Amino acid sequence: MKRAIAYDWIDSQGGAERLLPVIFDAYPDADIFTLYTDYDKAPWARKYQKRIHTSILQPLYQLIQSKRALAFLMPLAAALLPLDQYDTVLTITSSFLKGVRTKPNAHICYLFAPTRFLWQEEKTYGIASKLLAPLKYLDWHSAQKPATLLTLSRHSIKQIQAIYGREAQLLYPPFNPSYLRHSSKPTVPLPASYFLFVGRLEPYKRVEVLIDAWNSYAMKESLVIVGSGSQRRVLERWAKNNHRIHFVPYISDAHLSYVYRHARALLMPQIEDFGYTALESAYCNTPVIAYKKSGVWEAVSRDKPNASIATQTPEGVYAALANFHTSSYNDIPIAQGVPTPVEFIKRLRAIF
Repeated sequence: MKRAIAYDWIDSQGGAERLLPVIFDAYPDADIFTLYTDYDKAPWARKYQKRIHTSILQPLYQLIQSKRALAFLMPLAAALLPLDQYDTVLTITSSFLKGVRTKPNAHICYLFAPTRFLWQEEKTYGIASKLLAPLKYLDWHSAQKPATLLTLSRHSIKQIQAIYGREAQLLYPPFNPSYLRHSSKPTVPLPASYFLFVGRLEPYKRVEVLIDAWNSYAMKESLVIVGSGSQRRVLERWAKNNHRIHFVPYISDAHLSYVYRHARALLMPQIEDFGYTALESAYCNTPVIAYKKSGVWEAVSRDKPNASIATQTPEGVYAALANFHTSSYNDIPIAQGVPTPVEFIKRLRAIF
């Protein structure tokens, strides 16, 4: 059987990029397709470089380096990928790869969530609704194409049903914490006491809410922001040289483990489909303070010492921190049902 795997774009390191190697390694004969690559930003993908095929957007991305500027061309680029040559195709997407062309009933889609900037975070991305209307039309029709939809949380099942009118099967992503077992102190200086954010610096992560909280209130602890993305410079300016806000680029796994283990808590003000960093934080015995409507709570328990952020505002963050106590905890529980990589692939093989 001739297989192909497709992912939106390969240009970063995050929770999804913990999942992709598990799938790529499990299907070594499958060709890999993506809209574009940036191996400098995604060094983890270099080992798969000979298997990876890109779309017509690759030269454009190299010129303009802007995901947002390419958005209106993505449905076309996805449709032009030659995936109709394969017997079965697995797309892994939170964007436009739902709309690839395949043989009848050959398309299995692991859909993380409906396309965020179209349906969930329009105001956050600052794109006029009239401009989004054609893309919403294309996106909705693209979501009708896959023969089978999988998704990574019950939170996403509800969103997919509400927006696309489709039923999706639940397949939690795998978690293998081996990369966090060893920790070493980073070379970058860290404050003595800090709360932590880890993730892509993109609009939907709502990091500006945390920065506004630190700018608006006299926080005793510092805020450490680990990650990179299109919003980094904007967020650095937003921080207004606040000496309690520290930006750290992506660091090694051993350094990341250290940063988790020495944080008072991980802050997640965004709506997450699942929340891989919450699993990482819990494994390192660091509490999670997350937005109450997020899918994070399928990955970790809502019980203390974890805590909820009631509103995505500086006031909501401040109130959550004011009520947060870490006086007595020994273990941060990870929710049942999160599979190991072996368990995950066993479940996936029943479908793909």
